[in-house]
Amino acid sequence: MDFRKYRNLNLPSETGYEFLLELQQFLNKELFDFFLEIKSESRERVSRDLIKKVEQLIDQINEYGYNFYRAHYSGDVDYENSEQTFCNKSLNIHFHGFTAQVSWDKW
Repeated sequence: MDFRKYRNLNLPSETGYEFLLELQQFLNKELFDFFLEIKSESRERVSRDLIKKVEQLIDQINEYGYNFYRAHYSGDVDYENSEQTFCNKSLNIHFHGFTAQVSWDKW
């Protein structure tokens, strides 16, 4: 995904919505591929590695100036129940297990 393409968006907008969908698709593909790599590991390791992977993805996005920060964390050894939310001035990214949902920031 070319994060530079969308750096100066006016959100919400048609182009902003395109970014939202592309970002969500990118994150979910990355998480799905990662899950396939580590699913045979112990639940503790999968849970721990999921947290690291999400942080890595956020760092990758932030390299382009998006400034996402952690707003909420609810970790669980049952990674299906693990939740992490990251925000910036325009968007929220909610990770639930190995899925991500991107939405407009309502505030």
